Amino acid sequence: MLLWLTIAILGIPSSWADPIYGKGRGKYFSTVNNGNDITAIRVCLDVFGVMKSIDLRFGLYWTGKYGSRFGKCEEANLHPGEHITQIHGTYNHFLRSLVLHTDKKRQITFGKNTGYTFFAFPQTKGQVLTGVFGNYKLMGLTSLGFMWEFPLDEGTVHADELGDLSWSWCRVWVWLLLGKVLFLQTVRLCPSAVLSFLVTVD
Repeated sequence: MLLWLTIAILGIPSSWADPIYGKGRGKYFSTVNNGNDITAIRVCLDVFGVMKSIDLRFGLYWTGKYGSRFGKCEEANLHPGEHITQIHGTYNHFLRSLVLHTDKKRQITFGKNTGYTFFAFPQTKGQVLTGVFGNYKLMGLTSLGFMWEFPLDEGTVHADELGDLSWSWCRVWVWLLLGKVLFLQTVRLCPSAVLSFLVTVD
């Protein structure tokens, strides 16, 4: 209680008070939310199963890779209105696995379950994952912590929603183009009929 009171008075970032899992050595990092909910997560692992880096997408924009540049990357997209509500994973000298649980009853897995196990979830009901922080070295992520807040949703644009919107506009333009072509063809073949129609409309 005293810790949380001190944090509130001094205005210390909440990530400093959230638990961190792993050895915790190396360069520190923390994601910055751009005013959108998380819409995707990307994790890169090497051939030995070491988690090399992590990257979050807020709305339509990725934060940029935190960790080593190497490794094979796996990406998971969240559906519109879907949020990460619990996480468990494993680590030894480096992070080895993450299992993300969503409010849509989905389970997203990165890596293999080996090493020490941890469980992470928000302190307040209704909060969701809004960012990550931790440490990394050249060989990979040495620790990881999670930030929890209430979801934004209303202002968040998902990539698949943007795709649907683009497709809708494409269809509108196609119909407009077809209409224009048909109109011009009609004017060319039956100019008197078109003129008569326009006079009637006036």
